[in-house]
Amino acid sequence: MQRAARLWTPSSEYQFCWLNSWYDALREACESGKRFPNLSRLRWLMQHPLGCEACGNACDPFRLAAGADQVEVLEYLYSQGFRDGKGDAITDAVDLGQLNAVKWLLEHNAYPGGLQTYSLIGIAAGRGNLEILQYFHNLDPLSILEANRPKQGELGWWLRTEEAVNEAAKFATVEVLNWLRANGYNEKCSAEAMNHAANSGRLELLEWLHVTKARECTTNGAASNGHLEIVKFLHKYRPEGCTTNAMDLAAGEGCTVQAIQQSVARGHLRIVKFLAAHYAQFVDQVDLLTCEHNLEMIMFLQMQHPQVFSLENVANMLGRLEGGNTTVESVQVSNWLKEHYSSVE
Repeated sequence: MQRAARLWTPSSEYQFCWLNSWYDALREACESGKRFPNLSRLRWLMQHPLGCEACGNACDPFRLAAGADQVEVLEYLYSQGFRDGKGDAITDAVDLGQLNAVKWLLEHNAYPGGLQTYSLIGIAAGRGNLEILQYFHNLDPLSILEANRPKQGELGWWLRTEEAVNEAAKFATVEVLNWLRANGYNEKCSAEAMNHAANSGRLELLEWLHVTKARECTTNGAASNGHLEIVKFLHKYRPEGCTTNAMDLAAGEGCTVQAIQQSVARGHLRIVKFLAAHYAQFVDQVDLLTCEHNLEMIMFLQMQHPQVFSLENVANMLGRLEGGNTTVESVQVSNWLKEHYSSVE
């Protein structure tokens, strides 16, 4: 069969289809080795001229094998001259938690010389992969470096551990954060990490970051995403509240117009009630047009903060409602406004 495959070459009209089929076969051979013994199949596919062409045009078998934790396939491809030219293979292996592939790639120096190793630690931390973090922790970077590689800053795998802590704080679990801290990687998290935890509604992470003295955080994202418990926590324990944009601040109160505005626009009534109760001075600046189809929100604002409903604001809202698409909600709001502000008509 191998001889027949080498002797027969498809015509140009079928070349593209054959190339795609060869690409799919190569991909499967690199990725599915745990289910099927496929190294001999991969060799056969690679020996055909279409195999070389498929790899050259679209397929990155080295990366596919690393992402699937296929060490035998990596060894064969390495013997054929494949390398991780841009760091994609080891990045995928770390990202997918493929420890065997990570070990093999590092032991064979099958990664680019300029690879920023601390970014791999950040990926592992963000994925919550303790096995790979522990492997990196115990790794002697000098033992895996080429003799002629410049001894620059990337020798220290953990020189920039703030990135790892930040990634773990944004995406991982408290368990990973505790491991990082227990092993001495206790740099403060950036505001970005706390903001991500707040925006995502991850109270347990936010509490951990607060206890470990992470840097300032904002309530804007938590408010706009409807995370009331997060907003309450930030209000109680984080005195800076929203400090990322100084222009949003008023008298250092710790909450911004943006936080209330986003909550109004997204219909988070419970959040609006909480923020209005603690930061009433910002409600006056709310744009009513952002809640023109939410009668419950409008009724609350009119009852608690009637000053927002100036004749100009009401007229603008009625104009928008009557000029836009008619819905059940828009009719309800329009009728309610006309009933309570008849002088505007």
